[in-house]
Amino acid sequence: MGVANLLDNVQLRWGGGGDVQAGTAVVAFKAYEKGRAKWQGPTVDGVWFDEEPEQDIYTEGLTRTNNGQRGQFAIITFTPLLGMSDVVMLFQGLDTVRQ
Repeated sequence: MGVANLLDNVQLRWGGGGDVQAGTAVVAFKAYEKGRAKWQGPTVDGVWFDEEPEQDIYTEGLTRTNNGQRGQFAIITFTPLLGMSDVVMLFQGLDTVRQ
């Protein structure tokens, strides 16, 4: 992706055993700097935001997990250093439209 020593994705494989079937998974890494368009793409099984994203990136990430056919998930972990940002207000149940 143009940055030395940076992973774009990791493919995981696991063996079966007991009631667990063998399978594969792909973990993709995306940066916020490229904006919402970088997050557009196919449906994914999960998304984990490890820093506070802009609201458009957050909603785009949620859209990627919006298939409803599998157990998709979204996790967001961050310290709200930006105060009452649009994303924080989503979790507070507050109106995010700013005048």
